[in-house]
Amino acid sequence: GADKNSCAIGSVKTNIGHTKCTAGLASTIKVAKALFHKVLPPTIGVAEPNQACNFDKNPFYINSQARPWVNKDPHTPRRAAISAFGFGGTNFHAVLEEYRPVMPPVNEFASDLFPAELFVYRARTKEELAAAIRKSLKDLDQIQAIKELGLESEAVSLDKRRLLEISRRAFNRARIHDHNETLEARICSLALIATNLDELRTKLTEFLNRPTSPEPADKDKPMKDPRGIYYSSTAAAMNNKIGFLFPGQGSQRPDMLLDLSLYFPEIRQELEEADAALADCLDRPLSSFIYPPPSFDQNSLAQQKKELDDTRVAQPALGTLDMASMRILASFGIKPDMVAGHSYGEYVALWAAGVIDKKSLTEISAERGRILATPDQEGGMLAVLSSGDTVEDLVEDHDGVSIANHNSPKQTVVAGNSASIESFSTRAQEMGLVVKSMAVSQAFHSPLMLNAGQKLAEKLKGLEFSKPELPIFSNTTGEVYSKDPERIRKTLIEHTTAAVKFSQLLKNMHAAGAGVIIECGPGAILTALVESNFPDRE
Repeated sequence: GADKNSCAIGSVKTNIGHTKCTAGLASTIKVAKALFHKVLPPTIGVAEPNQACNFDKNPFYINSQARPWVNKDPHTPRRAAISAFGFGGTNFHAVLEEYRPVMPPVNEFASDLFPAELFVYRARTKEELAAAIRKSLKDLDQIQAIKELGLESEAVSLDKRRLLEISRRAFNRARIHDHNETLEARICSLALIATNLDELRTKLTEFLNRPTSPEPADKDKPMKDPRGIYYSSTAAAMNNKIGFLFPGQGSQRPDMLLDLSLYFPEIRQELEEADAALADCLDRPLSSFIYPPPSFDQNSLAQQKKELDDTRVAQPALGTLDMASMRILASFGIKPDMVAGHSYGEYVALWAAGVIDKKSLTEISAERGRILATPDQEGGMLAVLSSGDTVEDLVEDHDGVSIANHNSPKQTVVAGNSASIESFSTRAQEMGLVVKSMAVSQAFHSPLMLNAGQKLAEKLKGLEFSKPELPIFSNTTGEVYSKDPERIRKTLIEHTTAAVKFSQLLKNMHAAGAGVIIECGPGAILTALVESNFPDRE
């Protein structure tokens, strides 16, 4: 009677082989740790499941990657079964259950050892920065010398501890210890990510030995290495305010934020709350769309993506993970001075500013997804890599097509009925424009959503709005939302059919003092749009 694909299975033998007379002991350790960390551990080496197992018809699936252990029923503890088959026919079976203290701890356990560490260096001059880097290289030399003398083991966990210690030392050196000095004076800054000691040495050495251009204009250009090396030598205005941007539909993908979900319980907690809140809205838990069982073929992967792309699922999924992302940032003391979202992300921005509560956001996300998933006619959207002026001229020649997103000087999105969009795409390509079809079945932010917008307006009337605690920048106007709850409701109703003025919104956020903008959610789509809107500014 269990649901299909509801029970993960694996084997510790794939990691260490058969332990013969101690069969089951390693599994007991593995399962106890899994219950403690609330993570489903992976079983390795499976390229293609045995067809005789009929995994598509029974409750089991092979868990080939580490995933958060989301509890589908908050009233039932997590449980795991162990089967140990020893030599000589001795078979042992046990079921373990998670410990639930009567008084739960304030903060759930989270390891201080992560897959990677952040290294930060700040200095007044390039020479001082180089000296700070050489101190970290000296730390690495000392560790290597101890290893070569055989005074310490080569344990991976020990190397992780060493990596963490070097990270802390570098950070302490970067901090201000002289009360007469200001952080603004330390204009040279380097931040990099390293997963092990060798990678740290390689990146620090490469940075020190990097070639410098003889051209004065190119010398000391900001560095953004995709491997995780970031450098700047310009004075940072430390009074810059922080703006949060919440991504909307289009940023979703199966296993989004999976790596963070294994280390930060906030993601799992938000998913469990959303699963309970949406139990009557979806045919299965929301978390199962976000973190589906591992797939072993392209057809299954495509099906998982299609299910998550469904507007009814995508919007509450993004809302849940956007909220979890903000909780994680808050745990590091990073809080916004102003907020905004892109399309659906504006609803999350309203929650972040205290206009609506979490329960309301989750419920309206599901309702909005359901309403927008059933428009009056099928439509589509195209991203055009061109300025708004060029696209506007082309739109005038195509009835049934309108501009949906003013994303950046280099990207404009249009929406319309399917036939008109197809005709528009053909003409744009004939003109030499690059167009990209978007994975949607509706023409969002266009007149085609008028009836859906009216239905949504009825739902919004039943929602309680509070005065915002932070400035929220609107997609509809590009300006800051009114503090009047009724004006907020009216703007949000218009949001369904109005074009997204994202470029204008960003300019206004920057003018209001946002010098640091953080994409608060999965993916980096909005980060790329911000950089496209501000090509000459850091």
